[in-house]
Amino acid sequence: MDMNEILGRKPIGRPCIPTLNFLVGDRLCNKDCPYCISKMTKPPRSNGSLAYGVSVTWHKNIKLAYEVAKKYQTDTALVTGKGEPLLWFEEVKEIITLSRENGFITELQTNGDLLDERKVYELSKAGLNTLAISRLAWESIENNIMCGGKSSDLKI
Repeated sequence: MDMNEILGRKPIGRPCIPTLNFLVGDRLCNKDCPYCISKMTKPPRSNGSLAYGVSVTWHKNIKLAYEVAKKYQTDTALVTGKGEPLLWFEEVKEIITLSRENGFITELQTNGDLLDERKVYELSKAGLNTLAISRLAWESIENNIMCGGKSSDLKI
Protein backbone atom coordinates (compact mmCIF):
# COMPACT_ATOMS: atom_id res chain seq x y z
CA MET A 1 0.00 0.00 0.00
CA ASP A 2 1.47 3.37 -1.00
CA MET A 3 0.87 6.80 0.56
CA ASN A 4 -1.85 7.70 -1.95
CA GLU A 5 -3.87 4.63 -0.93
CA ILE A 6 -3.31 5.31 2.77
CA LEU A 7 -4.50 8.90 2.38
CA GLY A 8 -7.39 7.94 0.09
CA ARG A 9 -6.05 9.85 -2.90
CA LYS A 10 -6.45 9.03 -6.54
CA PRO A 11 -2.93 8.19 -7.79
CA ILE A 12 -1.45 10.65 -10.29
CA GLY A 13 0.90 8.23 -11.99
CA ARG A 14 3.33 7.52 -9.17
CA PRO A 15 3.11 6.97 -5.43
CA CYS A 16 3.95 10.27 -3.75
CA ILE A 17 2.83 13.01 -1.46
CA PRO A 18 2.75 16.03 -3.79
CA THR A 19 4.17 19.20 -2.29
CA LEU A 20 3.85 22.81 -3.40
CA ASN A 21 7.30 24.36 -2.89
CA PHE A 22 8.02 28.03 -2.28
CA LEU A 23 11.63 29.18 -2.73
CA VAL A 24 12.03 32.32 -0.66
CA GLY A 25 14.97 34.68 -0.97
CA ASP A 26 18.17 34.01 -2.87
CA ARG A 27 21.43 32.23 -2.04
CA LEU A 28 22.10 34.55 0.88
CA CYS A 29 22.68 32.46 4.00
CA ASN A 30 24.21 32.84 7.43
CA LYS A 31 25.95 29.44 7.10
CA ASP A 32 28.28 27.61 4.72
CA CYS A 33 27.07 24.03 5.13
CA PRO A 34 29.02 21.47 3.07
CA TYR A 35 25.87 19.48 2.23
CA CYS A 36 23.72 22.43 1.10
CA ILE A 37 21.87 21.61 -2.10
CA SER A 38 21.94 25.24 -3.26
CA LYS A 39 25.61 24.77 -4.18
CA MET A 40 24.63 21.87 -6.46
CA THR A 41 21.84 23.61 -8.36
CA LYS A 42 21.47 26.69 -10.53
CA PRO A 43 20.63 30.00 -8.84
CA PRO A 44 16.97 31.06 -8.97
CA ARG A 45 15.89 33.35 -11.81
CA SER A 46 14.62 36.82 -11.14
CA ASN A 47 11.28 36.79 -12.95
CA GLY A 48 8.89 38.61 -10.66
CA SER A 49 8.89 35.82 -8.10
CA LEU A 50 10.20 35.89 -4.55
CA ALA A 51 13.55 34.64 -5.81
CA TYR A 52 15.22 38.02 -5.31
CA GLY A 53 12.94 39.66 -2.80
CA VAL A 54 9.29 40.59 -2.82
CA SER A 55 7.75 41.78 -6.06
CA VAL A 56 4.33 43.07 -6.95
CA THR A 57 3.35 40.00 -8.99
CA TRP A 58 3.78 37.16 -6.52
CA HIS A 59 0.45 37.76 -4.75
CA LYS A 60 -1.38 37.29 -8.05
CA ASN A 61 0.63 34.22 -9.03
CA ILE A 62 0.36 32.49 -5.65
CA LYS A 63 -3.42 32.10 -6.08
CA LEU A 64 -2.85 30.35 -9.40
CA ALA A 65 -0.21 28.12 -7.79
CA TYR A 66 -2.71 27.05 -5.11
CA GLU A 67 -5.36 26.29 -7.74
CA VAL A 68 -2.99 24.15 -9.83
CA ALA A 69 -1.65 22.36 -6.75
CA LYS A 70 -5.16 21.47 -5.56
CA LYS A 71 -6.01 20.15 -9.02
CA TYR A 72 -3.22 17.59 -8.56
CA GLN A 73 -4.33 16.68 -5.02
CA THR A 74 -1.48 18.53 -3.36
CA ASP A 75 -2.13 19.27 0.29
CA THR A 76 1.28 20.33 1.57
CA ALA A 77 3.11 23.64 1.09
CA LEU A 78 6.85 23.66 1.83
CA VAL A 79 8.68 26.95 2.38
CA THR A 80 12.41 26.66 1.76
CA GLY A 81 15.09 28.55 -0.13
CA LYS A 82 18.33 28.45 -2.06
CA GLY A 83 19.73 30.14 1.06
CA GLU A 84 18.22 30.71 4.50
CA PRO A 85 14.50 31.52 4.13
CA LEU A 86 14.21 33.12 7.57
CA LEU A 87 16.34 36.04 6.35
CA TRP A 88 12.98 37.01 4.79
CA PHE A 89 10.89 36.31 7.90
CA GLU A 90 7.86 38.46 7.06
CA GLU A 91 7.54 36.94 3.58
CA VAL A 92 7.85 33.42 5.01
CA LYS A 93 5.16 34.19 7.58
CA GLU A 94 2.87 35.60 4.88
CA ILE A 95 3.28 32.54 2.63
CA ILE A 96 2.52 30.26 5.59
CA THR A 97 -0.58 32.31 6.41
CA LEU A 98 -1.82 32.25 2.80
CA SER A 99 -1.07 28.54 2.46
CA ARG A 100 -2.97 27.72 5.62
CA GLU A 101 -5.91 29.90 4.54
CA ASN A 102 -6.00 27.91 1.30
CA GLY A 103 -6.19 24.60 3.18
CA PHE A 104 -2.57 23.45 2.92
CA ILE A 105 -0.50 21.70 5.56
CA THR A 106 2.51 23.99 5.98
CA GLU A 107 6.17 23.14 6.46
CA LEU A 108 9.30 25.27 6.82
CA GLN A 109 12.85 24.06 6.22
CA THR A 110 15.53 26.21 7.87
CA ASN A 111 18.92 25.97 9.53
CA GLY A 112 17.19 27.32 12.65
CA ASP A 113 19.83 29.88 13.53
CA LEU A 114 17.51 32.86 13.18
CA LEU A 115 14.72 31.35 15.28
CA ASP A 116 13.78 32.72 18.66
CA GLU A 117 10.71 32.13 20.79
CA ARG A 118 8.83 35.09 19.27
CA LYS A 119 9.41 33.87 15.70
CA VAL A 120 8.41 30.30 16.56
CA TYR A 121 5.23 31.65 18.16
CA GLU A 122 4.43 33.88 15.16
CA LEU A 123 5.04 31.06 12.66
CA SER A 124 2.87 28.72 14.70
CA LYS A 125 0.11 31.32 14.91
CA ALA A 126 0.38 31.85 11.12
CA GLY A 127 -0.38 28.14 10.64
CA LEU A 128 2.97 26.35 10.50
CA ASN A 129 2.53 22.59 11.00
CA THR A 130 6.10 21.30 10.63
CA LEU A 131 9.41 22.97 11.37
CA ALA A 132 12.37 21.09 9.85
CA ILE A 133 15.76 22.25 11.14
CA SER A 134 18.87 21.18 9.22
CA ARG A 135 22.04 20.77 11.28
CA LEU A 136 25.14 18.64 11.19
CA ALA A 137 25.39 18.60 14.99
CA TRP A 138 22.88 19.50 17.66
CA GLU A 139 25.49 21.19 19.87
CA SER A 140 25.97 24.77 18.65
CA ILE A 141 29.78 24.78 18.94
CA GLU A 142 30.12 21.61 16.85
CA ASN A 143 27.58 22.84 14.30
CA ASN A 144 29.43 26.17 13.96
CA ILE A 145 32.75 24.40 13.35
CA MET A 146 31.24 22.30 10.55
CA CYS A 147 28.99 24.94 8.97
CA GLY A 148 30.31 28.32 10.01
CA GLY A 149 28.24 31.13 11.43
CA LYS A 150 26.60 31.33 14.82
CA SER A 151 24.02 28.73 15.76
CA SER A 152 20.97 29.55 17.81
CA ASP A 153 20.73 28.08 21.27
CA LEU A 154 16.92 28.16 21.10
CA LYS A 155 15.29 25.49 23.20
CA ILE A 156 12.13 24.35 21.42
